[in-house]
Amino acid sequence: MKLKLSIVVVLTCLSVSSCKTVQDMKMSDIQMPDITHLFQFGNTAKKAPDQDKNLITEPTVDISSPPLKCKVYDGTAYIQKDWYRYQKASFNIRKNQTGLFSVYNKSGESHSKIQVRFDQDGQKLVFCPAALINGDNKILCTSIYALEDDFITGIKRTLDISNALRGGTMECKMLQ
Repeated sequence: MKLKLSIVVVLTCLSVSSCKTVQDMKMSDIQMPDITHLFQFGNTAKKAPDQDKNLITEPTVDISSPPLKCKVYDGTAYIQKDWYRYQKASFNIRKNQTGLFSVYNKSGESHSKIQVRFDQDGQKLVFCPAALINGDNKILCTSIYALEDDFITGIKRTLDISNALRGGTMECKMLQ
């Protein structure tokens, strides 16, 4: 890497009509050499390793499997800068799908959104606040695990989503 940097500095100095002190130099005096060959392999530019693996793509939702029907109730939710009791919320979700559901305060005047993801194997639900809370850069999520057979018969779990929902109850059952 030092060698490449030295080459760039030497080539830069050689490309200027005369090497001047740094104080005398203007950006318009500098003509940068074409150094793209330093970043090429054969006739093609180098590709970052695993570049294609890092692309974010929307997963394919498994529409062949029946949806999971869930309801969330009890507890309190963080809605517009405070914790409130909320109305029952429900949502349907399929394997490999991400969705949103809203929890409304008891008066129904305001709400917050929660993101839910059902994994492709049909064994994990991940719940996250849909927005940053109090400017916090960390989004703390909660996972609920169950076997596919358990989802078919139905599950009931306590649901606590950091900075979003406390002491909630969640029931989910696969629709047949």
